[in-house]
Amino acid sequence: MISAGRNIVIALPPEAKPLIRTFKLERLQPVTRPPVYTGRDLALVVSGAGEKAVHQSVNLLHNLNRHPNPYWYNLGIAGHADLPLGALLTINQVTDQKTKKTWVLPIQPVATIPGCNLMTVETAVDDYPGSAAYDMEAAGFCSAVIQFTGLEQIRIIKIISDNQTNSHRRISGKMVSALIQAKIDTIEQLLSGPVK
Repeated sequence: MISAGRNIVIALPPEAKPLIRTFKLERLQPVTRPPVYTGRDLALVVSGAGEKAVHQSVNLLHNLNRHPNPYWYNLGIAGHADLPLGALLTINQVTDQKTKKTWVLPIQPVATIPGCNLMTVETAVDDYPGSAAYDMEAAGFCSAVIQFTGLEQIRIIKIISDNQTNSHRRISGKMVSALIQAKIDTIEQLLSGPVK
């Protein structure tokens, strides 16, 4: 068992590698599937893509982490119509495109980081209607986490990996890791918020 004030759910290994390296996280023993890494008051799970995988990974972290009231973070890439690649966003609202269910996150605004609404879709999209960012995991993350805590304990951080002029088909693992590594100092600040 572990006791960490911050649970982090990340879908893909290239998204997780910069955090594992920067924060010197170690693989939990005995080895779990999906993999869990710990250190510096963090527990990070690499869930795999899609809402179902994220839901299962949230349950895994909940069962492993003995902290009484951890913050929950979902960090990863997203698409947006016109924001530049590498733009970092904090998410104010998540909507599941399929079910139309919405979660409004009562987070404190961060002056240097734009807030944005996020639409969770089942498959990657080629267009990005409206002003929302698009991902494939956040709705599953929210629906799983609210079984255990309130929305005020949830933070979602996304980095733009594709837009109208840079297709999601061009995304590579190396590119994703580089985008996240470039924002690692800001991510560290966002992860160091108050934990009760």
